[in-house]
Amino acid sequence: ALYHLSFKARTEKEVREYLKKYDLDEKITSQVIANLKEDNWINDRQYAYSIINANQLSGDKGPYVLAKKLSQKGIAKSTIKDVLKDFDFSEVAQRVAEKLLKKYNGKLPARALQDKIIQNLTNKGFSYADAKSAFDDLNNQVDQETTQELIFKELDKQYDKYARKYEGYELKQRLTQVLARKGYDFSDIASALREYL
Repeated sequence: ALYHLSFKARTEKEVREYLKKYDLDEKITSQVIANLKEDNWINDRQYAYSIINANQLSGDKGPYVLAKKLSQKGIAKSTIKDVLKDFDFSEVAQRVAEKLLKKYNGKLPARALQDKIIQNLTNKGFSYADAKSAFDDLNNQVDQETTQELIFKELDKQYDKYARKYEGYELKQRLTQVLARKGYDFSDIASALREYL
């Protein structure tokens, strides 16, 4: 068991499963686990703390994903909940949001960018409130000029497609619908169409 623990920290469940492979008596397994706990070789609370702390420093996971991961490793939910209280995930959410902004800025309009970043953050285990807060902190970095460039580029593409079939009011409606589906605001669409048509 010590050999197994020498490579990396492990939870009680992982060590118990490792010992099961050797068909040891349950009493012996329990005694080995008790001795390892007494000598502090196995400490589920310490394990949970180190995983969450490592995530705080360089990871990109939110509390929900971390709690699930630790729960799968056999750590009690009460221990996980208790350890999570010691951490603030707003900095991690902010770091991930900035990374996502760099990835998608200039490729998506403002509303679609907001939806994409918030969705990514919630998929990584952050609450909606934390994700929204992280995006709101970024909001002043979202470039409005880029939105105008994107809307005109998209308008060129869609105009060529719809001008063959429609004209006048019907064309304007079709273009408005397609741009709205792509995530552009109606006010931006209206001003772009006034300039374009």
